[in-house]
Amino acid sequence: TRMRELQLYGLSSCCHMTDDIKTTPADVPNTPTGLGWIRAACTIVMGCVGVGILALPGTATRSGWLGSLIGLAFAAAVTFYNNILLWKTLHLAADGENQVVRCYEEAVRATYGTAVSIYFGVIIHAFLVSVCSAMLVLLGSTCYAMTHILHKRIWALIWTAIGIPFSWIKEVKDVGLVAAVGVTSASAMVIVILVASANRLISGSAPDSLVTSPRGAIDFLSNLASYFFVFGFTATSPTVCYHMNRPMDFPKTLIAAVLLITLLYMSVMELGYAAYGQFLTKVDTIVDAISPPGQPLDVFGWLINIVILVVMLPHFLVLFTPTAKQIDVLCSNVGERRRWSASHTKIACLVGRTCLVILDGCIAIVVPKVSSLKLHRMVAKSKSSAAAAAGNSKSKKVEEKPHVAKERKMLPVVEMVVSGTLAAWFAWSCGWTEERSFTGTVGELVHPAFPALPRQFCIVIHWVFTLISGCACIATLIGPVPVLGNRTVFMVGTKLMTVATACQCIVRVLAMGFSTTQLAPRLALIVALKGAARLSKISQGPSLFLTWFVSVRPWTFPAALAPLLVTAAVVNWLGLELSSVPHVTELIFSLVAVQASANQINSIADLWNGVDNVQTAADRSIVDGHMSMRTMITSAASLFGLFVALLVRCGMMVPSEYKLSLTVLATVGGLAAFIYTAGPLPFKYIGLGDLLIFITFGPMTTYYFLLCLTNPDQSTPIFGEIFLFTLPILLLVVAILNSNNIRDMEEDKASGVNTLASMLGPKLSRVRVNVRYFATLQVAPHFIVAWLMDKYNCPGLLLTFSVIPRSLWQIYRVCIRNISALRGPARKSIVKETSDTVLIYGLATAMGLACSTRGQPVNVVGVAVSMAVMAFFYATLQ
Repeated sequence: TRMRELQLYGLSSCCHMTDDIKTTPADVPNTPTGLGWIRAACTIVMGCVGVGILALPGTATRSGWLGSLIGLAFAAAVTFYNNILLWKTLHLAADGENQVVRCYEEAVRATYGTAVSIYFGVIIHAFLVSVCSAMLVLLGSTCYAMTHILHKRIWALIWTAIGIPFSWIKEVKDVGLVAAVGVTSASAMVIVILVASANRLISGSAPDSLVTSPRGAIDFLSNLASYFFVFGFTATSPTVCYHMNRPMDFPKTLIAAVLLITLLYMSVMELGYAAYGQFLTKVDTIVDAISPPGQPLDVFGWLINIVILVVMLPHFLVLFTPTAKQIDVLCSNVGERRRWSASHTKIACLVGRTCLVILDGCIAIVVPKVSSLKLHRMVAKSKSSAAAAAGNSKSKKVEEKPHVAKERKMLPVVEMVVSGTLAAWFAWSCGWTEERSFTGTVGELVHPAFPALPRQFCIVIHWVFTLISGCACIATLIGPVPVLGNRTVFMVGTKLMTVATACQCIVRVLAMGFSTTQLAPRLALIVALKGAARLSKISQGPSLFLTWFVSVRPWTFPAALAPLLVTAAVVNWLGLELSSVPHVTELIFSLVAVQASANQINSIADLWNGVDNVQTAADRSIVDGHMSMRTMITSAASLFGLFVALLVRCGMMVPSEYKLSLTVLATVGGLAAFIYTAGPLPFKYIGLGDLLIFITFGPMTTYYFLLCLTNPDQSTPIFGEIFLFTLPILLLVVAILNSNNIRDMEEDKASGVNTLASMLGPKLSRVRVNVRYFATLQVAPHFIVAWLMDKYNCPGLLLTFSVIPRSLWQIYRVCIRNISALRGPARKSIVKETSDTVLIYGLATAMGLACSTRGQPVNVVGVAVSMAVMAFFYATLQ
């Protein structure tokens, strides 16, 4: 399979490595009578299509007809992107404005220096030697299939002897005539394969069933290497580009060539697989399927074998010559130092070329067949052959079982490598490897993509998708890890990555215009993510990470995030300057950490005090055995430690005269996380939970925000005004707690827990007082906002009135409808629905303030986008 790669390396290296390195300057002007972009595309196509195409139908047996198409398309996209980068490198390394350098070595030398250029040359020539050996193997197999005499190794030895005199051809121009015959024969080979496959389909001998997708990630990845090899025309790109009339037209040439090669390969691969099916697993290439070894050759068998012989010899010479030229240079240098005569130097060169052919032949004799160059197939087939030689089917099973067990044992490692690769690729796609700040990205990409939106919108959009991207990377990396992750976690990660990558593509197109170099790798990433999600063999077992994530009750995070969002919007609307986005992010994470810690402490305390049990516990992490009490205590302590660490970092920016206030706030806030349900006198158990939540999520959080993220000298004097704007969202946050207490009031009453709802009594609480209390918490924010609109002339707050239908729905669900009659998920969803209402209201308030900047007209586009966002959340959070 890998012999195709060598074809391009031959055409590339033969054109540039054969020239005398000492006398070839990097800035040689391009010939005016060179190639047009169409002829250049045809040159790439004819140089790329060769014997590597013989193995493509066989890859479909392991990847499936659909998986092979995806893999081939992915390889085409990556190859295209690599060649665009190569073209840019060749152009940057040249001296002229519209010129490119001649070859890889000159570009590498200009970029990295002589040492790396030498390393690059060693890698190329080692690869060329291995591919030449593979060609000798294929020549031997083809001759054996045609004659059925001698042995494949003997034929490989014969072709080695034939190759020795041909290796003495000194210049590539002398090989060119032979290579032209090879290119013509390659076209004939493709035609023979297509006609033979079509003939089999028409005759009705084709298999009935075909494999659609790969059996596992290992099969897909191993075949992916084959697809990259057949797209190995990268080696010819420098030569083709250099000899073009207009090297700047090379991207146009590349698009045409890649599309044509991809369509040709797909046709041969799918038609060959449709014609011969899984029978291709029993043979090396489609040649053995068309003309099975040991059977008389039909007309197609003779044609394909003759064409292969004609193709192989020219390609062997083309790929052999670059390494031979370097041996000539080495012998010449040695001869100059030792003062050899011209005849002695020439003999040394011929001896070196002969030894190189003999080395290729020795490798070909050792390697029994082309597929043995693939390690996983060599191992599998060697075991199968050993079992068959023993003539014992039981021994075959004994041989195969350890292999299967080993593969399953290694599978998580493979999946983790795949997830790591996807995460790294995704990080590049998001621009995390670029030296660009958050603000710079907003200014250079997001805001130019959406110029009609307020800048605050663009900042929030970029922040949200950065957060989603980070969560996607974490989920994708954790998913394959046994015990810690599972298939669900991995699938969530890949879906989030897909969404984020698609958004990246949209933003870059809108901001920078259509750029193939920008879009191709990101679209290829989306295809790879879809393929990885479908092909992964990650088990759907228990996930410690998923259990932990549920235990921190993420649906309650809007209680901490929504007031922060509104506070930031109010501060910006009042004309105060906020701190940098990283500092804002640190403060947000600190509050989320303490909120998560408090939620876990609440679960621990309720179980410890007997309030919750196996039947009544809302948090099932401990009672169902998914997480031990010790693990949850450790998690709660770690989250609280994270809160303290972030708090200290945020406090470093606070002026010294306000550090005492910050210390008091932090101490009281940290204690509130414990005394809500823990300690000798838990506030929740004596009916003071609502008051504690109001104070901690209200004035304390707002003042904490102002101290850490604004200039306290400017913000603290107007703390009262800022708190008025956050009061509506704060009342809805208290409604979350109240809905939770109404849901659990019967269990709390039975356990002796005196929440506000249970103290009033079930009937009284539901029908009279608590109906009015909860309804007040839902409706009062809208009246407060109407007053704020009139007092501060902020029409953008009208957007919050779109939440009124949801508030009325919440009143009906919690108060009017008999909540005690609800069971199962419907009963548990009450708290989440109230929390979603808080999130929607917070977004509406923040977007309304951003759309109506103080003293400026309302941004109509921003209002339209805000309405669309509200509609989206209404549709998804119902």
